[in-house]
Amino acid sequence: MAVDTDPGLRFHQRYSCRLSRVEERTPAEVRRLLRVLLSAPGFARIVDDVLFVTTELLTNVWKHTDGRCHLTVLIDPHGVHIHVRDYSTDLPVQVIADDDEESGRGVVAVDRCATSFQVTEIPDGKIVTAFLAVGPVPATAVDGRTDGER
Repeated sequence: MAVDTDPGLRFHQRYSCRLSRVEERTPAEVRRLLRVLLSAPGFARIVDDVLFVTTELLTNVWKHTDGRCHLTVLIDPHGVHIHVRDYSTDLPVQVIADDDEESGRGVVAVDRCATSFQVTEIPDGKIVTAFLAVGPVPATAVDGRTDGER
């Protein structure tokens, strides 16, 4: 695990870790670190959502893959970018679970919490990306496009 700070930017941190096996305790360990990283002014409004989204994405790796993943969290002045790369080609499915079901709501909940949410297929797996904004965000902060390209 590594936390890097880029001194050339006003506020820009990157947390990256390669996990050979996500375990049941992994999301709690990551939440503790992210809570510290997100203690900067302006992030208090989204801390709980970031922790929830990160937990859901890591739990999906634990439950639905062989457990190998690479988690990257990029914190910049616009918000928090969460990238979870795993080695399963099975894509997450958004379903509406019945009231009596204990699981099946995670992907829908992540999509609702995040400013943007996407899954990118790659040859040996996928990258699930969520972005949570701290406030109004220019389009380029979310996906690299300008407003004219939307």
